[in-house]
This record gives sequence, C-alpha cells and structure tokens, in this order.
Amino acid sequence: MAKNIFSVIEITDSHVKMVQSRIGRTPPEIIRCQIRQIHNFTDEELQKHLTELLSNSSVREDQMRVIIPRRLCILKHLEFPSEDPREIQQMLDIQLVSQMPYALDEVIYKYQVLEQTTSGTAKVLVVIVHREIIKKYLQLFTAIGFRVSDLTYSSFGLNEWWSYQLKADNLLEDLPVLLLNIDYSGSELAFCSKGKVWFSRNIDPGFKHLANGNWFEFENQIQLSLASYNKAKMGPEIKQIKIISASVESEKLSGYLKEKFRLPVNVAVSSAYFSFDKKINVNQVEQQGISVSAALGSLISSAAGWFNLVPKEIGEQKHLKARRIELIKLLFLLGVLFGLWIGYEGLDLFFKSKTLAKVQVRVDQVKPLLKDQEKKQALLEALKDQEEKRIFMPELLASIQKLVTNEISLRSLSIDGQRNLVIMGYAESGTAVNMFQGRLVQSKQLKDVSLQFATKRRIYNMELTDFKIIAKIKNK
Repeated sequence: MAKNIFSVIEITDSHVKMVQSRIGRTPPEIIRCQIRQIHNFTDEELQKHLTELLSNSSVREDQMRVIIPRRLCILKHLEFPSEDPREIQQMLDIQLVSQMPYALDEVIYKYQVLEQTTSGTAKVLVVIVHREIIKKYLQLFTAIGFRVSDLTYSSFGLNEWWSYQLKADNLLEDLPVLLLNIDYSGSELAFCSKGKVWFSRNIDPGFKHLANGNWFEFENQIQLSLASYNKAKMGPEIKQIKIISASVESEKLSGYLKEKFRLPVNVAVSSAYFSFDKKINVNQVEQQGISVSAALGSLISSAAGWFNLVPKEIGEQKHLKARRIELIKLLFLLGVLFGLWIGYEGLDLFFKSKTLAKVQVRVDQVKPLLKDQEKKQALLEALKDQEEKRIFMPELLASIQKLVTNEISLRSLSIDGQRNLVIMGYAESGTAVNMFQGRLVQSKQLKDVSLQFATKRRIYNMELTDFKIIAKIKNK
C-alpha cells in the first residue's frame, strides 16, 4: 500500500467517482480517475461500487477524503459581534438552535469566518449536516472495511478547484465568481471570492438539459440564486460566471447567459490545468456529462480539516478499541488466576488466602468497568427506543421534494404536536395545487391529506394560488 498517494471519492446521485494523485508533486499528477454509474442508489449497489474502486487501488484510510453532495447540507450565514473563535463557538451553539429544524445534538456543523469588519464583527458561513446522513456514509465504508476520517461537501472542492485555476493561469482575474458546475444528473452553483465559498446550492438542470438546449432552466435557477444572494447580502457582488462543462453545448449556453446577465461568461473543462497519467482518458469521462471538478479540487486542497464533517468521537474510536483490548486482557488474566487458585486447592491455607486476595483485587478492578458497560447498554437501548419515535426529517423532506414540480413553490414545512405535516406555499395555478395534493395522497409516508385553503392573488402580471395542506405522518 503506497504511502504517497492521496485519494478522493465523490458520491453523487448518479455516479461514484474516484481520483488519486501522488503527494508532493508540483504540478499534481492525477494517476487514477475511475467512475461507476449508480442505477438504484441502494446501500448494496454503493458498497459494490466502492469495493471495486478500493480493492484494487493503493488507498490508505488516513490519506482518503470523501465528498457528499451539497444538497445534503444546510448553509447558514450569521454575524457575531466578536472575532474571538471561542466566543463565536459559544454564540453559534445558541443561535443554531433557532436557525434549524433539528436539535443541536442531531447535527454536525463546521464554520468558517468569511470576513471581519473594522467594528469588530465577524460574518460566518456555517455548514450543517444531519448526523444520520454522516452515519450512513461512514457505515457504507465500514461495511467494506474502511474507516473514513475526512468527510467534506462538494462546494468545498469546487472552491479549491477555482483557487487552483487562478494559480495555474496568471491571466485569470480574481473577481467574485459564480461557478456553474454542470454534472450528469444536476448542477451546483458556488459563489466564490477570496478563496472562500460564500454561498452555494444544488439545482436540477444538468447535462441532459444542456444537451437538449433547455437553457431557460439554467437561466431561471441562476436568476433565483443571484436574487437570494444579493437580497441577503451574503457576499461580494458577482462579477463573472464560469461554466464547468466539456459539452459542445456549453459554449452556446455561455453566449445565452452572457446576453441575459450582462456579465463575462466563460467555459472550462473540469480537468483544466491538471496533469493526467497517459492511461487516463479523462476527456471521454467529461464528454459524457460527468464533472470531476469537485473531486479534483479536494484532491489538491491544502485546507484539510476546514470542513471535515466526521464527528470527533469517531476519531477517538482507536483509543476506545485499545481500552477494550486491555479489558479483554484483564478478564483473561482473571481467568488464569482463578484457574491457578483452583489448581492449588491442596496447598497451605495461607497460600490460598493470598491467592484469593489477588483474585479479589482483579475482580474489584473489573467491576467498575462492567458497571460502566451496563450503563452504556441501558443508554443505547433508551436512545434506540427514542429514535423509533422520531420522524426522520431528511427522508421526509427528500420524499416531498420529489413530489414538487416547477409550478409549485414551498414557503414552509412544519410538524405540529399531533404529527401533522403542515405545508404552505404557492403555485402558478389551482390545477397545480390539486395535482400536488394528489401526489401527496399517494405518498407512502402520509395519510389524511387535506387542502385547508387555496386562494388566488395577483402579483405584477401573474396570478398565483396560495395554499395550505395538512397531512398525517404515518408511523414507521
């Protein structure tokens, strides 16, 4: 197993990607780039692909980074009247409770200070992921014999890719940029400036929309994202758009967006300025609509740990494992001593009493450990019982998202004390509301779906229908 090879694995909705490079090479040389298409997105299929990619490669656990999609993360912008990291951490814990639909112990979050003002305040970007999502990814690798110690999200890789492009091409001007990374099953928008991600989001249009010339979808999503970015004053004003795609249609999209947004729009392939081994046909991969820019950016990143989403307790597992081994040794020694005590039954009573005293000492040492294990077991059973009563929000949100069409816009999702899901939003027509209600009725997770109201209103030259739907959430 080679010690100087760093590996990155990215799991998207459509593919599992793996890239590797030799550590310390300048410029970095990509020695491996392999892609596996996902058909059903089951744990079994993902484990099969990961096994194929990792079994025949030189991968070390401490030199491997895993990327999860941006859509699985929540990004929050917060401002604090302090620049002290300890004070920011304390204020974060307080503010996040009211900023997200989860308890603080149900999520993993990392933050980065985006900028500091002369008045002593700090603008912070917080990346939040539910623990169940992290757990699922870690279990995928554990099932095939790998322990993940570095887990990040795709926007981090895109920002590192852009930073590398700026260094590789001295002609590029470091202006605030909107990166449009077009992948096979969707795209990602990343607002980058000064070596940092200020905002990002996933959008549905991807390679297939680009190949079909459906450029309006890209324009619409970019327009909505820019409006949110500017309205909330998330970061510096965007001065350019960079399209990451190898499709021949990307040049046409570039001209279309340039006309619509009146900004410089350029196209780059994800492999630009990277050196690849002669055996790698990366052009074929990119022309099939697959982007490896996030993976390549994470591969050459020197910012390890900034957004490492692996829980701290996972890093302490080695220490716990060592303690378990010591406990086993102690129990084994206890058994040996107890056997000796029985074997020397005919010896002098004094010798027996001494031996018994030694055994008792060992027993006294083991008892607290056994009691601790019993307490942990009781805690685990209590947590398991509590978990069965909880509603798994990521799964519920994902299922509802699949039912939402382009004609429906959701304002809020909430759950009351009777496990009622309250959905509020607006639609382009009353028919769209009825169709959305029909899809909710057919959902396996909901029952007793009822439309509370559907009122029409006009805004500018459009007629919209506000609606409220209430449904019961089925028990597991």
